Amino acid sequence: MSKQAHVTELSYRVTLEDTDVSGLLPRSWENELGRFILADGLLTVEPRQHFSDYESAHSAVQPWLRRFATGHHLTDGRRIHFELASSLTRHPEGRIDRTVTGHVTLRVSDSFSLVRHPQGVRYPQPLENFETNEDVDTAYQRWDNYLRGREPLPGVAYFVLSLLKRRAGSRPASDRFRISRKVLRRVGELSSRTGTPATARKADHREMTPEEEAWLKKAIECMILRLGNDEQFPDRITMDDLPPLDQRP
Repeated sequence: MSKQAHVTELSYRVTLEDTDVSGLLPRSWENELGRFILADGLLTVEPRQHFSDYESAHSAVQPWLRRFATGHHLTDGRRIHFELASSLTRHPEGRIDRTVTGHVTLRVSDSFSLVRHPQGVRYPQPLENFETNEDVDTAYQRWDNYLRGREPLPGVAYFVLSLLKRRAGSRPASDRFRISRKVLRRVGELSSRTGTPATARKADHREMTPEEEAWLKKAIECMILRLGNDEQFPDRITMDDLPPLDQRP
């Protein structure tokens, strides 16, 4: 047993956008940080490393929580909240203290309205082979700005596309991130040629169709996910993987 007090458990209240989590089935997994259990509206973390206080333990877990939340939002479409609820600390003499907090530690939406009541469905789990980094964080923030009505879609698309190209370096972005050239070319076209007089990048522009908007939104999500993957791509993203789109230039 450690001769110093150490945190044995962190508990986070979990809120899933538009979803009543009371009907979700438990899920658990382990990684380098420790053991994770999602059940009864809580995410319980049992850290592998010894932390002397819950603040340092939470600081170690928080980047992983953000990675989980970002990946889930990009793939599922629902935002997820993790709010630190309590921690357990074991002392050398065997005493265990519980600290209850009300501090919101990770928030990716302003408010939720519970409308889904799933039964027989498990809690979500984190994506494999997805890591957040500076480019992912920046691209995701721009994407979230669009979803909140703070930024036009073409501008976000152009910015994320430019991140892909910059990170690809001397390699073609289509090869580096295994996204077909046709997809990337269409992202470039839509981000440059569509918009309104107040938002378009070029004077020669037109309004985006609903089909183009749905296609571009999905393409942006795919590009951000690829920014968080270190070349461990199972397949190439093609036009067939995205919503239907006509051949309008």
